[in-house]
Amino acid sequence: MRGSAIALFAVAFLPTMPAHAQQPAATIATGDVLRSFCEAGEGDWRRAFCTGYVAAVADIAQSSKQLCEPQGMTLARLQEVALDGLLDHPAERSEPADFLVTKYLTAAFPCAAEKRKSGQDPHHERTRANRARTEPSGAL
Repeated sequence: MRGSAIALFAVAFLPTMPAHAQQPAATIATGDVLRSFCEAGEGDWRRAFCTGYVAAVADIAQSSKQLCEPQGMTLARLQEVALDGLLDHPAERSEPADFLVTKYLTAAFPCAAEKRKSGQDPHHERTRANRARTEPSGAL
């Protein structure tokens, strides 16, 4: 659903953006550039671009099972998490924007498997202990 909204956004707003805004994606290559776009005022095309960019990265991360958004997640909240990450980690801003947005969103909204790997999910420990009791020794 959100993917079609992004496509609609691009079709609706790209033709109305200034010529310099229609440059190749390399112009938004770093976290610092994305931060400046996300901090633009309401109604500014850069702010809208930031929202669409964060939504697209979130869609890709979610489809690849890196990101598990809670029910009812909003684009505004995703953008807020991404911008907070960029503001909290100025030394990282020279890195690719898509990498940073993925990093910040997946840290904020990890999937259950990631929670288990990091020890955040106590159910994982019980499951591992149960599996050890029921699997024959030498089993993978």
